[in-house]
Amino acid sequence: MTSSIRTDGNAGAHTPGPWEWDAGIIPPDGPERYADIYADDEIIIASFNDQIPEGRANARLIAAAPDLLKAAKRALVTLKAQGESIRPGNVLGALEAAIKSATGERP
Repeated sequence: MTSSIRTDGNAGAHTPGPWEWDAGIIPPDGPERYADIYADDEIIIASFNDQIPEGRANARLIAAAPDLLKAAKRALVTLKAQGESIRPGNVLGALEAAIKSATGERP
């Protein structure tokens, strides 16, 4: 099977990383809460629910998305260069499917 995933950073355009997250109260004594994932200290990528137990864990995962996508693309290229092939159910197939999902390509 031949892979058609682009690794030049232009596939599935998204706001460039790094992304960060923060949550708190505005002003420090309330009453407004914020819980945002952002880039460049000003571009809000998304807001998250800081009121649920897994809210901050979700924010960390979302904020790591650009780095995870870049690492997955590098791993795919490296493994293919080492002679690995894409087969249903193997790690290379899972990497390719995850990249396509993240970039909006059809699996």
